[in-house]
Amino acid sequence: MNEREQAQHDADWTVERRGLWQRLRDYRFGGDQAEAFLDRVGHALSCDRAGAEAALEEYRRFCFLAVAADHPVTPSVRIDKVWHAHLTDTRDYWMRFCPQVLRRDLHHTPSLGGQAEDARHQEQYRQTVASYERFFDMPPPSLWPPPLPAPKPAQPARAQIPAGRAPLPSPWASEPRGGFVAVSLASAALALVYLTGVSTEGTSNPLDFHGGVFLLLYVAALPWAYLAGTAIKRTLRGPNRRNAAQAEDAVELAYLAGGSERAADAALVELMQRDVLGLDHAGTPKEAAARPDRIWLRIDGARLRGESLPPSLRTAADIAQREQSLQRTLAALRRAYDPIAERLRHKGWWLSRAADLRLRWLGCLPLAALALFGLDKIAVGLSRGRPVGFLVVLVGLTAFVALARLLREQPRTRAGDWALHDAQRGPRAAELGVQVALMGTIGLHGSGFADYHMLRTPPGASGSSDGSSSGGGCSSGGSSCGGGGCGGCGGS
Repeated sequence: MNEREQAQHDADWTVERRGLWQRLRDYRFGGDQAEAFLDRVGHALSCDRAGAEAALEEYRRFCFLAVAADHPVTPSVRIDKVWHAHLTDTRDYWMRFCPQVLRRDLHHTPSLGGQAEDARHQEQYRQTVASYERFFDMPPPSLWPPPLPAPKPAQPARAQIPAGRAPLPSPWASEPRGGFVAVSLASAALALVYLTGVSTEGTSNPLDFHGGVFLLLYVAALPWAYLAGTAIKRTLRGPNRRNAAQAEDAVELAYLAGGSERAADAALVELMQRDVLGLDHAGTPKEAAARPDRIWLRIDGARLRGESLPPSLRTAADIAQREQSLQRTLAALRRAYDPIAERLRHKGWWLSRAADLRLRWLGCLPLAALALFGLDKIAVGLSRGRPVGFLVVLVGLTAFVALARLLREQPRTRAGDWALHDAQRGPRAAELGVQVALMGTIGLHGSGFADYHMLRTPPGASGSSDGSSSGGGCSSGGSSCGGGGCGGCGGS
Protein backbone atom coordinates (compact mmCIF):
# COMPACT_ATOMS: atom_id res chain seq x y z
CA MET A 1 0.00 0.00 0.00
CA ASN A 2 1.57 3.30 -1.10
CA GLU A 3 1.36 6.54 0.85
CA ARG A 4 -1.65 7.81 -1.08
CA GLU A 5 -3.60 4.60 -0.53
CA GLN A 6 -2.64 4.60 3.15
CA ALA A 7 -3.87 8.16 3.52
CA GLN A 8 -7.18 7.24 1.89
CA HIS A 9 -7.49 4.18 4.12
CA ASP A 10 -6.91 6.30 7.24
CA ALA A 11 -9.48 8.82 6.03
CA ASP A 12 -12.04 6.08 5.46
CA TRP A 13 -11.60 4.60 8.91
CA THR A 14 -13.02 7.46 10.93
CA VAL A 15 -13.39 7.32 14.69
CA GLU A 16 -17.07 6.40 14.32
CA ARG A 17 -16.31 3.57 11.91
CA ARG A 18 -13.51 2.23 14.07
CA GLY A 19 -15.88 2.23 17.02
CA LEU A 20 -18.53 0.41 15.01
CA TRP A 21 -16.07 -2.24 13.85
CA GLN A 22 -14.79 -2.75 17.38
CA ARG A 23 -18.33 -3.30 18.68
CA LEU A 24 -18.96 -5.82 15.89
CA ARG A 25 -15.69 -7.66 16.63
CA ASP A 26 -16.57 -7.88 20.33
CA TYR A 27 -20.17 -9.01 19.77
CA ARG A 28 -20.96 -12.65 20.56
CA PHE A 29 -23.74 -13.82 18.25
CA GLY A 30 -26.24 -15.97 20.07
CA GLY A 31 -25.03 -14.77 23.48
CA ASP A 32 -24.97 -17.73 25.86
CA GLN A 33 -26.18 -19.94 23.00
CA ALA A 34 -23.30 -19.07 20.66
CA GLU A 35 -22.61 -22.71 19.81
CA ALA A 36 -26.24 -23.33 18.95
CA PHE A 37 -26.21 -20.24 16.75
CA LEU A 38 -23.16 -21.54 14.87
CA ASP A 39 -24.99 -24.84 14.37
CA ARG A 40 -27.94 -22.98 12.83
CA VAL A 41 -25.61 -21.11 10.50
CA GLY A 42 -23.89 -24.36 9.49
CA HIS A 43 -27.26 -25.99 8.84
CA ALA A 44 -28.43 -23.02 6.75
CA LEU A 45 -25.25 -23.13 4.65
CA SER A 46 -24.83 -26.94 4.66
CA CYS A 47 -21.24 -26.55 5.86
CA ASP A 48 -19.05 -27.61 8.77
CA ARG A 49 -18.18 -25.58 11.89
CA ALA A 50 -15.17 -23.90 10.25
CA GLY A 51 -17.31 -22.81 7.29
CA ALA A 52 -19.98 -21.45 9.64
CA GLU A 53 -17.38 -19.43 11.58
CA ALA A 54 -15.97 -17.98 8.35
CA ALA A 55 -19.45 -17.04 7.14
CA LEU A 56 -20.24 -15.40 10.50
CA GLU A 57 -17.10 -13.29 10.21
CA GLU A 58 -18.20 -12.13 6.75
CA TYR A 59 -21.63 -11.34 8.15
CA ARG A 60 -19.95 -8.97 10.63
CA ARG A 61 -18.34 -7.20 7.71
CA PHE A 62 -21.61 -6.99 5.84
CA CYS A 63 -23.27 -5.39 8.87
CA PHE A 64 -20.39 -2.91 9.06
CA LEU A 65 -20.90 -1.98 5.40
CA ALA A 66 -24.66 -1.64 5.90
CA VAL A 67 -23.96 1.18 8.35
CA ALA A 68 -20.66 2.63 7.14
CA ALA A 69 -21.02 2.58 3.35
CA ASP A 70 -22.43 5.66 1.66
CA HIS A 71 -24.79 3.64 -0.54
CA PRO A 72 -27.39 0.84 -0.20
CA VAL A 73 -25.73 -2.56 0.22
CA THR A 74 -26.66 -6.08 -0.86
CA PRO A 75 -25.31 -9.34 0.62
CA SER A 76 -24.33 -12.41 -1.34
CA VAL A 77 -26.71 -15.37 -1.22
CA ARG A 78 -24.65 -17.16 1.48
CA ILE A 79 -24.24 -14.09 3.67
CA ASP A 80 -27.96 -13.44 3.33
CA LYS A 81 -28.64 -16.89 4.79
CA VAL A 82 -26.56 -15.96 7.84
CA TRP A 83 -28.61 -12.79 8.12
CA HIS A 84 -31.81 -14.85 8.01
CA ALA A 85 -30.47 -17.11 10.75
CA HIS A 86 -29.73 -14.08 12.92
CA LEU A 87 -33.17 -12.57 12.27
CA THR A 88 -34.89 -15.67 13.64
CA ASP A 89 -33.53 -14.74 17.07
CA THR A 90 -35.70 -11.63 17.22
CA ARG A 91 -34.91 -10.78 20.82
CA ASP A 92 -31.16 -10.79 20.23
CA TYR A 93 -31.40 -9.03 16.85
CA TRP A 94 -33.78 -6.22 17.76
CA MET A 95 -33.11 -5.72 21.48
CA ARG A 96 -29.33 -6.15 21.58
CA PHE A 97 -27.63 -6.20 18.21
CA CYS A 98 -29.33 -3.26 16.41
CA PRO A 99 -29.57 -0.79 19.32
CA GLN A 100 -26.30 -1.63 21.10
CA VAL A 101 -23.92 -2.59 18.28
CA LEU A 102 -25.17 -0.96 15.09
CA ARG A 103 -26.99 1.78 17.03
CA ARG A 104 -29.65 1.88 14.35
CA ASP A 105 -32.22 -0.48 12.82
CA LEU A 106 -31.20 -2.76 9.97
CA HIS A 107 -34.38 -3.95 8.24
CA HIS A 108 -34.69 -6.91 5.91
CA THR A 109 -37.49 -6.57 3.34
CA PRO A 110 -38.35 -9.21 0.70
CA SER A 111 -37.71 -8.28 -2.90
CA LEU A 112 -40.75 -7.46 -5.03
CA GLY A 113 -39.18 -9.37 -7.93
CA GLY A 114 -38.96 -8.43 -11.55
CA GLN A 115 -36.17 -7.57 -13.97
CA ALA A 116 -35.70 -4.01 -12.77
CA GLU A 117 -35.49 -5.16 -9.16
CA ASP A 118 -32.92 -7.82 -10.04
CA ALA A 119 -30.86 -5.27 -11.95
CA ARG A 120 -30.97 -2.92 -8.98
CA HIS A 121 -29.78 -5.67 -6.64
CA GLN A 122 -26.93 -6.60 -8.95
CA GLU A 123 -25.79 -2.97 -9.12
CA GLN A 124 -25.94 -2.68 -5.33
CA TYR A 125 -24.00 -5.93 -5.02
CA ARG A 126 -21.27 -4.51 -7.27
CA GLN A 127 -21.11 -1.42 -5.05
CA THR A 128 -21.05 -3.58 -1.92
CA VAL A 129 -18.11 -5.65 -3.15
CA ALA A 130 -16.27 -2.44 -4.11
CA SER A 131 -16.83 -1.02 -0.62
CA TYR A 132 -15.71 -4.31 0.90
CA GLU A 133 -12.40 -3.98 -0.97
CA ARG A 134 -12.14 -0.38 0.18
CA PHE A 135 -12.43 -1.29 3.87
CA PHE A 136 -11.29 -4.93 4.13
CA ASP A 137 -9.32 -5.87 0.99
CA MET A 138 -10.50 -8.64 -1.38
CA PRO A 139 -13.54 -10.68 -0.19
CA PRO A 140 -13.33 -14.49 -0.19
CA PRO A 141 -14.97 -15.66 -3.46
CA SER A 142 -16.51 -18.70 -1.76
CA LEU A 143 -18.72 -16.38 0.30
CA TRP A 144 -18.72 -13.30 -1.93
CA PRO A 145 -18.88 -14.49 -5.57
CA PRO A 146 -17.57 -11.99 -8.14
CA PRO A 147 -20.41 -9.70 -9.27
CA LEU A 148 -21.76 -9.82 -12.80
CA PRO A 149 -20.32 -7.21 -15.18
CA ALA A 150 -22.23 -3.94 -15.26
CA PRO A 151 -24.57 -3.78 -18.27
CA LYS A 152 -23.95 -1.29 -21.02
CA PRO A 153 -25.84 1.96 -20.52
CA ALA A 154 -29.26 1.74 -22.12
CA GLN A 155 -30.24 4.20 -24.77
CA PRO A 156 -32.49 6.83 -23.21
CA ALA A 157 -36.15 6.44 -24.09
CA ARG A 158 -37.33 8.90 -26.68
CA ALA A 159 -39.24 11.75 -25.11
CA GLN A 160 -40.91 12.73 -28.37
CA ILE A 161 -42.57 11.02 -31.32
CA PRO A 162 -39.86 9.41 -33.50
CA ALA A 163 -39.36 11.37 -36.71
CA GLY A 164 -39.89 8.32 -38.93
CA ARG A 165 -43.01 7.02 -37.21
CA ALA A 166 -46.22 6.99 -39.21
CA PRO A 167 -48.55 9.59 -37.70
CA LEU A 168 -51.46 8.22 -35.73
CA PRO A 169 -54.90 9.69 -36.40
CA SER A 170 -55.88 12.16 -33.74
CA PRO A 171 -59.49 12.88 -32.77
CA TRP A 172 -58.55 16.56 -32.43
CA ALA A 173 -56.84 17.11 -35.78
CA SER A 174 -59.92 18.71 -37.39
CA GLU A 175 -61.59 21.87 -36.22
CA PRO A 176 -64.71 21.23 -34.09
CA ARG A 177 -67.74 21.35 -36.38
CA GLY A 178 -71.23 22.61 -35.77
CA GLY A 179 -72.93 19.45 -37.11
CA PHE A 180 -76.01 21.23 -38.44
CA VAL A 181 -75.32 20.18 -42.03
CA ALA A 182 -75.84 16.54 -41.07
CA VAL A 183 -79.07 17.40 -39.23
CA SER A 184 -80.30 19.32 -42.28
CA LEU A 185 -79.59 16.41 -44.61
CA ALA A 186 -81.29 13.95 -42.24
CA SER A 187 -84.29 16.28 -41.96
CA ALA A 188 -84.56 16.54 -45.73
CA ALA A 189 -84.41 12.75 -46.08
CA LEU A 190 -87.04 12.28 -43.39
CA ALA A 191 -89.34 14.86 -44.99
CA LEU A 192 -88.95 13.15 -48.36
CA VAL A 193 -89.86 9.73 -46.94
CA TYR A 194 -92.84 11.20 -45.07
CA LEU A 195 -94.20 13.05 -48.12
CA THR A 196 -93.76 9.90 -50.20
CA GLY A 197 -95.73 7.97 -47.57
CA VAL A 198 -98.50 10.59 -47.54
CA SER A 199 -98.73 10.38 -51.33
CA THR A 200 -98.73 6.59 -51.32
CA GLU A 201 -101.05 6.00 -48.34
CA GLY A 202 -103.45 8.91 -48.95
CA THR A 203 -103.26 10.07 -45.31
CA SER A 204 -101.12 12.53 -43.39
CA ASN A 205 -101.31 10.51 -40.17
CA PRO A 206 -98.20 8.27 -40.07
CA LEU A 207 -99.92 5.92 -37.60
CA ASP A 208 -102.24 4.93 -40.43
CA PHE A 209 -99.36 4.06 -42.78
CA HIS A 210 -99.10 0.40 -43.73
CA GLY A 211 -96.33 -1.67 -42.15
CA GLY A 212 -93.64 -1.40 -44.85
CA VAL A 213 -94.09 2.33 -45.38
CA PHE A 214 -94.12 3.02 -41.64
CA LEU A 215 -90.96 0.95 -41.11
CA LEU A 216 -89.22 2.97 -43.83
CA LEU A 217 -90.35 6.19 -42.15
CA TYR A 218 -89.13 4.95 -38.76
CA VAL A 219 -85.74 3.91 -40.18
CA ALA A 220 -85.37 7.41 -41.68
CA ALA A 221 -86.42 9.02 -38.39
CA LEU A 222 -83.87 7.09 -36.29
CA PRO A 223 -80.69 8.85 -37.59
CA TRP A 224 -82.57 12.16 -37.61
CA ALA A 225 -83.47 11.74 -33.91
CA TYR A 226 -79.88 10.85 -33.06
CA LEU A 227 -78.44 13.81 -34.96
CA ALA A 228 -81.06 16.18 -33.58
CA GLY A 229 -80.10 15.11 -30.05
CA THR A 230 -76.46 15.67 -30.92
CA ALA A 231 -77.25 19.17 -32.18
CA ILE A 232 -79.10 19.94 -28.94
CA LYS A 233 -76.15 18.78 -26.88
CA ARG A 234 -73.70 20.78 -28.96
CA THR A 235 -75.80 23.90 -28.56
CA LEU A 236 -75.95 23.46 -24.79
CA ARG A 237 -72.16 22.96 -24.62
CA GLY A 238 -71.59 26.59 -25.48
CA PRO A 239 -70.48 28.58 -28.52
CA ASN A 240 -68.37 26.77 -31.08
CA ARG A 241 -65.28 28.96 -30.66
CA ARG A 242 -62.05 29.05 -28.64
CA ASN A 243 -61.53 31.31 -25.65
CA ALA A 244 -58.43 32.96 -24.20
CA ALA A 245 -57.72 30.35 -21.50
CA GLN A 246 -54.52 28.27 -21.66
CA ALA A 247 -53.80 24.77 -20.38
CA GLU A 248 -51.32 24.59 -17.50
CA ASP A 249 -49.73 21.28 -18.46
CA ALA A 250 -50.27 17.89 -20.10
CA VAL A 251 -52.08 16.57 -17.02
CA GLU A 252 -54.75 19.26 -17.32
CA LEU A 253 -55.08 18.59 -21.05
CA ALA A 254 -55.42 14.88 -20.32
CA TYR A 255 -58.23 15.50 -17.83
CA LEU A 256 -59.98 17.68 -20.39
CA ALA A 257 -59.71 14.98 -23.07
CA GLY A 258 -60.32 11.81 -21.06
CA GLY A 259 -61.02 12.56 -17.40
CA SER A 260 -59.03 11.68 -14.30
CA GLU A 261 -57.78 8.31 -15.58
CA ARG A 262 -56.23 9.87 -18.68
CA ALA A 263 -54.68 12.53 -16.44
CA ALA A 264 -53.11 9.83 -14.27
CA ASP A 265 -51.59 8.13 -17.34
CA ALA A 266 -50.17 11.42 -18.63
CA ALA A 267 -48.61 12.21 -15.25
CA LEU A 268 -46.90 8.81 -14.96
CA VAL A 269 -45.55 9.06 -18.52
CA GLU A 270 -44.13 12.50 -17.79
CA LEU A 271 -42.42 11.15 -14.67
CA MET A 272 -40.93 8.31 -16.72
CA GLN A 273 -39.64 10.82 -19.26
CA ARG A 274 -37.84 12.66 -16.48
CA ASP A 275 -36.28 9.38 -15.25
CA VAL A 276 -38.01 9.88 -11.89
CA LEU A 277 -40.25 6.83 -12.30
CA GLY A 278 -39.55 3.30 -13.50
CA LEU A 279 -41.73 0.22 -14.06
CA ASP A 280 -40.98 -3.24 -12.71
CA HIS A 281 -42.88 -6.39 -13.62
CA ALA A 282 -42.36 -10.08 -14.25
CA GLY A 283 -42.39 -11.42 -17.79
CA THR A 284 -43.34 -9.52 -20.92
CA PRO A 285 -45.64 -6.48 -20.78
CA LYS A 286 -48.44 -8.57 -22.29
CA GLU A 287 -48.06 -11.19 -19.56
CA ALA A 288 -47.76 -8.59 -16.82
CA ALA A 289 -50.93 -6.81 -18.01
CA ALA A 290 -52.95 -9.83 -16.88
CA ARG A 291 -51.89 -9.08 -13.28
CA PRO A 292 -52.03 -5.29 -12.90
CA ASP A 293 -51.71 -5.61 -9.13
CA ARG A 294 -48.20 -7.04 -9.65
CA ILE A 295 -46.85 -4.14 -11.74
CA TRP A 296 -44.63 -2.06 -9.48
CA LEU A 297 -43.47 1.53 -9.67
CA ARG A 298 -39.98 2.61 -8.66
CA ILE A 299 -39.30 6.23 -7.71
CA ASP A 300 -35.70 7.45 -7.96
CA GLY A 301 -35.47 9.44 -4.74
CA ALA A 302 -32.31 11.31 -5.73
CA ARG A 303 -33.80 12.46 -9.03
CA LEU A 304 -37.07 13.32 -7.36
CA ARG A 305 -35.29 15.59 -4.91
CA GLY A 306 -33.33 17.22 -7.72
CA GLU A 307 -36.28 17.79 -10.06
CA SER A 308 -38.39 20.92 -10.01
CA LEU A 309 -41.78 19.36 -10.68
CA PRO A 310 -45.09 21.16 -11.25
CA PRO A 311 -47.71 20.45 -8.55
CA SER A 312 -49.57 17.86 -10.64
CA LEU A 313 -46.41 15.79 -11.18
CA ARG A 314 -45.26 16.24 -7.59
CA THR A 315 -48.61 14.80 -6.49
CA ALA A 316 -48.15 11.85 -8.85
CA ALA A 317 -44.60 11.18 -7.63
CA ASP A 318 -45.64 11.29 -3.97
CA ILE A 319 -48.55 8.92 -4.58
CA ALA A 320 -46.43 6.50 -6.64
CA GLN A 321 -43.79 6.48 -3.92
CA ARG A 322 -46.44 5.70 -1.31
CA GLU A 323 -48.57 3.17 -3.19
CA GLN A 324 -45.80 1.44 -5.25
CA SER A 325 -48.31 -0.67 -7.22
CA LEU A 326 -49.43 0.72 -10.60
CA GLN A 327 -53.02 -0.34 -9.92
CA ARG A 328 -53.20 1.39 -6.54
CA THR A 329 -51.36 4.45 -7.84
CA LEU A 330 -53.81 4.94 -10.69
CA ALA A 331 -56.77 4.62 -8.33
CA ALA A 332 -55.28 7.17 -5.93
CA LEU A 333 -54.40 9.56 -8.75
CA ARG A 334 -57.95 9.43 -10.13
CA ARG A 335 -59.16 10.70 -6.76
CA ALA A 336 -56.36 13.24 -6.42
CA TYR A 337 -57.02 14.75 -9.86
CA ASP A 338 -60.79 15.16 -9.50
CA PRO A 339 -60.38 18.84 -8.40
CA ILE A 340 -58.97 19.62 -11.86
CA ALA A 341 -62.58 19.74 -13.07
CA GLU A 342 -63.17 22.88 -11.04
CA ARG A 343 -60.18 24.59 -12.67
CA LEU A 344 -61.51 23.65 -16.09
CA ARG A 345 -64.94 25.10 -15.21
CA HIS A 346 -63.32 28.42 -14.35
CA LYS A 347 -61.63 28.38 -17.77
CA GLY A 348 -64.94 27.76 -19.52
CA TRP A 349 -63.89 24.30 -20.69
CA TRP A 350 -66.03 22.14 -18.39
CA LEU A 351 -69.70 22.01 -17.47
CA SER A 352 -71.05 21.73 -13.97
CA ARG A 353 -72.57 18.40 -12.97
CA ALA A 354 -76.09 19.88 -13.14
CA ALA A 355 -75.48 21.37 -16.60
CA ASP A 356 -74.08 18.07 -17.87
CA LEU A 357 -77.08 16.15 -16.55
CA ARG A 358 -79.50 18.62 -18.16
CA LEU A 359 -77.61 18.34 -21.44
CA ARG A 360 -77.86 14.55 -21.41
CA TRP A 361 -81.57 14.54 -20.66
CA LEU A 362 -82.37 17.05 -23.40
CA GLY A 363 -80.10 15.23 -25.84
CA CYS A 364 -82.20 12.08 -25.31
CA LEU A 365 -85.56 13.78 -26.02
CA PRO A 366 -85.69 13.20 -29.82
CA LEU A 367 -84.85 9.50 -29.39
CA ALA A 368 -87.32 9.15 -26.51
CA ALA A 369 -90.05 10.82 -28.57
CA LEU A 370 -89.31 8.49 -31.49
CA ALA A 371 -89.52 5.45 -29.20
CA LEU A 372 -92.92 6.63 -27.88
CA PHE A 373 -94.03 7.18 -31.48
CA GLY A 374 -93.04 3.59 -32.28
CA LEU A 375 -94.89 2.28 -29.21
CA ASP A 376 -98.03 4.05 -30.39
CA LYS A 377 -97.75 2.34 -33.77
CA ILE A 378 -97.16 -1.02 -32.04
CA ALA A 379 -100.39 -0.51 -30.09
CA VAL A 380 -102.23 0.38 -33.30
CA GLY A 381 -100.82 -2.65 -35.08
CA LEU A 382 -101.78 -5.01 -32.26
CA SER A 383 -105.31 -3.59 -32.20
CA ARG A 384 -105.58 -4.30 -35.93
CA GLY A 385 -104.03 -7.75 -35.72
CA ARG A 386 -100.96 -6.78 -37.74
CA PRO A 387 -97.41 -8.18 -37.21
CA VAL A 388 -95.19 -5.77 -35.25
CA GLY A 389 -92.01 -7.84 -34.70
CA PHE A 390 -89.67 -5.69 -36.81
CA LEU A 391 -91.00 -2.51 -35.23
CA VAL A 392 -90.51 -3.91 -31.73
CA VAL A 393 -86.85 -4.52 -32.57
CA LEU A 394 -86.43 -0.98 -33.92
CA VAL A 395 -88.12 0.56 -30.87
CA GLY A 396 -85.92 -1.51 -28.59
CA LEU A 397 -82.84 -0.32 -30.49
CA THR A 398 -84.01 3.27 -30.15
CA ALA A 399 -84.55 2.91 -26.41
CA PHE A 400 -81.09 1.36 -26.04
CA VAL A 401 -79.40 4.22 -27.91
CA ALA A 402 -81.33 6.77 -25.85
CA LEU A 403 -80.27 5.10 -22.60
CA ALA A 404 -76.63 4.94 -23.71
CA ARG A 405 -76.73 8.64 -24.54
CA LEU A 406 -78.28 9.45 -21.17
CA LEU A 407 -75.59 7.55 -19.28
CA ARG A 408 -72.64 8.95 -21.24
CA GLU A 409 -71.12 11.93 -19.52
CA GLN A 410 -69.78 14.68 -21.77
CA PRO A 411 -69.04 17.67 -19.57
CA ARG A 412 -66.50 19.28 -21.92
CA THR A 413 -67.66 22.53 -23.54
CA ARG A 414 -67.12 23.51 -27.16
CA ALA A 415 -64.37 25.88 -26.05
CA GLY A 416 -62.74 22.84 -24.42
CA ASP A 417 -62.86 21.04 -27.78
CA TRP A 418 -61.04 23.98 -29.32
CA ALA A 419 -58.40 23.88 -26.58
CA LEU A 420 -57.66 20.25 -27.47
CA HIS A 421 -57.57 21.04 -31.18
CA ASP A 422 -55.12 23.88 -30.56
CA ALA A 423 -52.95 21.61 -28.40
CA GLN A 424 -52.83 19.05 -31.22
CA ARG A 425 -51.45 21.73 -33.54
CA GLY A 426 -49.31 23.50 -30.94
CA PRO A 427 -45.52 23.51 -30.49
CA ARG A 428 -45.65 20.80 -27.77
CA ALA A 429 -47.77 18.39 -29.80
CA ALA A 430 -44.82 16.02 -30.37
CA GLU A 431 -44.19 15.57 -26.63
CA LEU A 432 -45.28 12.18 -25.36
CA GLY A 433 -47.12 13.64 -22.38
CA VAL A 434 -49.26 15.73 -24.72
CA GLN A 435 -49.81 12.77 -27.05
CA VAL A 436 -51.05 10.65 -24.15
CA ALA A 437 -53.27 13.54 -23.05
CA LEU A 438 -54.86 13.85 -26.49
CA MET A 439 -54.97 10.21 -27.61
CA GLY A 440 -54.51 8.01 -24.55
CA THR A 441 -51.64 5.57 -24.15
CA ILE A 442 -51.84 4.62 -27.84
CA GLY A 443 -49.92 7.86 -28.34
CA LEU A 444 -46.85 6.04 -26.97
CA HIS A 445 -46.72 3.80 -30.05
CA GLY A 446 -43.21 3.71 -31.47
CA SER A 447 -41.64 5.51 -28.50
CA GLY A 448 -39.37 4.23 -25.76
CA PHE A 449 -42.39 3.96 -23.46
CA ALA A 450 -44.60 1.76 -25.66
CA ASP A 451 -44.52 -0.97 -22.99
CA TYR A 452 -46.65 1.25 -20.76
CA HIS A 453 -49.41 1.17 -23.38
CA MET A 454 -49.28 -2.63 -23.43
CA LEU A 455 -49.45 -2.73 -19.63
CA ARG A 456 -52.47 -0.41 -19.60
CA THR A 457 -54.34 -1.81 -22.61
CA PRO A 458 -53.35 -5.44 -23.22
CA PRO A 459 -54.12 -6.64 -26.77
CA GLY A 460 -56.24 -9.53 -25.44
CA ALA A 461 -57.34 -11.21 -22.26
CA SER A 462 -55.68 -14.52 -23.14
CA GLY A 463 -52.32 -13.59 -21.62
CA SER A 464 -51.65 -14.66 -18.09
CA SER A 465 -48.90 -14.33 -15.57
CA ASP A 466 -48.43 -15.56 -12.07
CA GLY A 467 -46.60 -12.35 -11.28
CA SER A 468 -43.52 -14.20 -10.06
CA SER A 469 -40.01 -13.21 -10.96
CA SER A 470 -37.35 -15.40 -12.42
CA GLY A 471 -34.94 -13.96 -9.89
CA GLY A 472 -35.23 -13.99 -6.17
CA GLY A 473 -33.82 -11.53 -3.73
CA CYS A 474 -34.37 -9.65 -0.59
CA SER A 475 -33.79 -6.16 0.55
CA SER A 476 -33.59 -4.18 3.67
CA GLY A 477 -34.93 -0.69 3.78
CA GLY A 478 -35.07 2.20 6.14
CA SER A 479 -33.09 5.37 6.53
CA SER A 480 -30.68 3.65 8.84
CA CYS A 481 -29.27 1.24 6.29
CA GLY A 482 -26.30 2.96 4.78
CA GLY A 483 -28.21 6.09 3.86
CA GLY A 484 -30.98 4.47 1.90
CA GLY A 485 -31.52 0.84 2.70
CA CYS A 486 -29.83 -2.39 1.77
CA GLY A 487 -30.70 -4.23 -1.39
CA GLY A 488 -31.54 -7.84 -2.00
CA CYS A 489 -29.32 -10.82 -2.65
CA GLY A 490 -26.51 -10.44 -5.15
CA GLY A 491 -23.96 -12.73 -6.61
CA SER A 492 -24.64 -16.35 -7.45
